[in-house]
Amino acid sequence: MKKAFFEINPQSTIFTFADHSQLRLNVGYDSVIEHDFKHHFPNAYQTEMAIITIETAIEQVMTLWQKTAILQTDNGEIKKIANYFNNEKSLSTEQIERLFNRVADIIAGSPRQHDPLPDSLQFTASLLILREVLHHLNIDVIELV
Repeated sequence: MKKAFFEINPQSTIFTFADHSQLRLNVGYDSVIEHDFKHHFPNAYQTEMAIITIETAIEQVMTLWQKTAILQTDNGEIKKIANYFNNEKSLSTEQIERLFNRVADIIAGSPRQHDPLPDSLQFTASLLILREVLHHLNIDVIELV
């Protein structure tokens, strides 16, 4: 299976392929926060606008995408997401989707309960980017290296 190295930065998201070529999305966690989030915790409208921003960035590079099933990363923001699952080796698309749904429930007004979810805009923006990347680029798993 083909793999690519993946990182989410403040202003961009970068994929590095086996041939050392890079693909850059013009969206990162800070750019999502600055452009779309207007509150400490985004509301449903802001979240939907952030998703549209991310999808637009992905659509702009789709013709350059090298089909890849596995993303590898040592990215700190993604490791925070993995910590939610007490997982230090890999994340599945199903895990990311479950976490996204939990965050979406909270955004929609569900109580936080005793959820260990980080209360940071960087975490939320990184999760949205990761979820949209997995969904639109058909990634099966993220390996943490």
